[in-house]
Amino acid sequence: MDPLRIVYQGTIDGVSSYANVSRGIVASLVKLGHDVKTFGKSNDIWLDEGATLETPGVRSAQAFEEYREAECDAFLRWTYPLRHEMMTGRVNVHILPYEYYQVPACWIERARDPNLHGIVAISDEYRLIFIEAGFPEEKVFAAPLAIDRVRFDPARSEVLRKDRDSLWRKISNGNKPAPTDETTVFLMLGALLDPRGRKRADLAIEAYLRAFSSRDDVMFIIKNTTTHTQFEDYLANEIAKREADSPRIVYHRHVVSDDDLPCYYLLADALVAPSSGEGFGKCVLEASASGAVPVGPAIGGMKDTMTPENSIIVPHRKALMPRPPPYMDGYLPADGNPWFWYEVDAQDLAEALSRIHLDRSALSPLRKAGYSDAGRFSEELTAKRIEDALYELLAINS
Repeated sequence: MDPLRIVYQGTIDGVSSYANVSRGIVASLVKLGHDVKTFGKSNDIWLDEGATLETPGVRSAQAFEEYREAECDAFLRWTYPLRHEMMTGRVNVHILPYEYYQVPACWIERARDPNLHGIVAISDEYRLIFIEAGFPEEKVFAAPLAIDRVRFDPARSEVLRKDRDSLWRKISNGNKPAPTDETTVFLMLGALLDPRGRKRADLAIEAYLRAFSSRDDVMFIIKNTTTHTQFEDYLANEIAKREADSPRIVYHRHVVSDDDLPCYYLLADALVAPSSGEGFGKCVLEASASGAVPVGPAIGGMKDTMTPENSIIVPHRKALMPRPPPYMDGYLPADGNPWFWYEVDAQDLAEALSRIHLDRSALSPLRKAGYSDAGRFSEELTAKRIEDALYELLAINS
């Protein structure tokens, strides 16, 4: 088939996971032979002045105007939420990263807009969720995300994990002492904006403090990829409650390079991931590729990557959300029910962490399976599924 001319809108610059994903998608589409023009001005709702679920913001409108007349076959955008702006005479396709289980009612009409030709979910599970919510099935595709196989290489991870001293020096930011080979290292990594938000850092910390004391040779590394300070205050208060009996927690929010980020996973025995919602769970896949066994509920997009063979699955239950998802105050879900998500019980999580510490050797078969399963995902495969969707939509709408 002929190469495509694609205009791509999404966050390209910066260290966020979304920027990393966008760079990988664009680079892989170029490798497939397509001409991809990018503009990195984000129109993510939380960065866009004046944006709401129903109206575009200043940044989005300005960025769209720059490329309204661009010569292309397809307009491909990675952004949240579903946007209004469409390019006349082109195939308009929206990659929609979403982490909750109900969609706002106002999105259903937008998904049915004849000028929006396709919607790409970032996991197979979310394709099903979108269709069940009322998105037209023929419009909805899935392109599960992937990892950078150069930086996260399952074939090399087992060897790299053996040198904890070297790994620690790269990311410790002067924190001492380093974990020994006998230390059980737990990791939580992500944009921890609100300790009680979707990532559920509150449950991870509560479980760790329940499971261990200062007498245990354990370490919990919490790597926050944002500079939000609300989390730091919460963490300090939780540790203070335990006074001198608190097990070791190392908190990092300093910037690390893309090349050094894998060191966190390689240091860890397990990734603590009690999230109440993930569109894909990229950190889970990165952990599996690095030998850190994921511990948490297999829900949402994490179903694409977490199995009983490669992870420690913690039971979960359906629960009402304490408040609507970000920016959805006043919006009703399409199914007419209150907003909900899934939660794990802190005691169940604590018991899982305790079992890991008591018998780290039990992680070996899970780690081996994780290496194998992570190898099935690649940025090239993600781009190929996007390419297939574009060709199919162009054939239908030409």
